Amino acid sequence: MAILLVGKTNCPICGKVIEKMEEVIGFPHIIVNEKDPLYALSDSSCHVACVNADPLGREMLAAADEYFESAGPGKRACVVCGNQVLNPDDYFLILHLGNPPTSQLAKFNYTHLHRSHIHDWKQADEFLVLARTAVDAGQWGGNVLARIISEIEELRRKAQPPSAVT
Repeated sequence: MAILLVGKTNCPICGKVIEKMEEVIGFPHIIVNEKDPLYALSDSSCHVACVNADPLGREMLAAADEYFESAGPGKRACVVCGNQVLNPDDYFLILHLGNPPTSQLAKFNYTHLHRSHIHDWKQADEFLVLARTAVDAGQWGGNVLARIISEIEELRRKAQPPSAVT
């Protein structure tokens, strides 16, 4: 969650310092694509009035609402088995990858998986193709998506039986 230092933190929408007694909203760090316009508001504190008046602010509010509706205790159902992921060491979460009208990856927003079930995830190949395409096309900023791709590939590789040595 965003850190707010009253009298020091600037609202990323208006640029003004957030002062004592002003209504503020703090957004979680859920936007991981540095090229997404919402990235500037992810993990930030903003004036509530700025968020409500700005189209990007309202879009971030919707993204945060989607996150809170889709993640957290009781909302971590593995897409493979349907059971709640309770062991943090066996938990894999794909955060916000984009908005549905503009990003094919958006259908994977807030996908919850047991790490041990990734090899059985029927949509893994589709996800990997779309994710690689987004990276290769320069639609992605930062290394988070590349790390997700690598981690999924590694987990799938580890789950495959070793080939017979001749």
